[in-house]
Amino acid sequence: MAKIPFSQFHKACGLLALLLLTGMGQAIAEEFTVFDQGSAPSTWDRGISAFDSAIGYGVCSNDGGNGCPSISWATVNDSQRGSVLQISHSASGNLAGLFISSGSGKNLSNYAGGNIVFDIKVVSGNSNITMKIDCIYPCTSGDQPLGSKGASGWETVTVSVDSLVSSGLNLSQVDTGIVIWASNSTSTVFRIDNVRWETSGGGDGGGTGGGTGGGSGSVGCY
Repeated sequence: MAKIPFSQFHKACGLLALLLLTGMGQAIAEEFTVFDQGSAPSTWDRGISAFDSAIGYGVCSNDGGNGCPSISWATVNDSQRGSVLQISHSASGNLAGLFISSGSGKNLSNYAGGNIVFDIKVVSGNSNITMKIDCIYPCTSGDQPLGSKGASGWETVTVSVDSLVSSGLNLSQVDTGIVIWASNSTSTVFRIDNVRWETSGGGDGGGTGGGTGGGSGSVGCY
């Protein structure tokens, strides 16, 4: 058997280590988009809707809020972000909120340990924001008050998926990507963009695109 010179072995071993480390680096956060670049993807097939206490918590869908007297929404051009979603509460003070949903529950169990992330800017009014995630009525995470967000311009908000699970969310049947409203529901106008779910990126990802996460992360060459 022919012997491989040590210098060639050393180079081959270094290349192998580089390839393995590159593969490990692919175990990054997997994203599931809810709203970006002015629209919700078709996976959220019920589009953009709102609930409104003024109509007995009825729902208006894909009409910009024409059927909801207390809340409206529109895609607008933001000078920093381009197309974003603007939500406007009326002066009535009636509880109303916007949501992006699908007609059937989605199994998002692979996002356990991850986060729901979105960018927000309050244009006018009180900046306290509340959100939640629903999982086919009556299943819900319950209301999650976030405090003041986006009061001084665009701000990235991160909400732990595990915290929502501990409050009642069932990840195997999620039917809303986000539900969001101004906490005092009176005359607040705010914008959101880049709404997404993210895996933690530190493990196996739980689905397509996730890294294996196995092993110690070291490569031995002697």
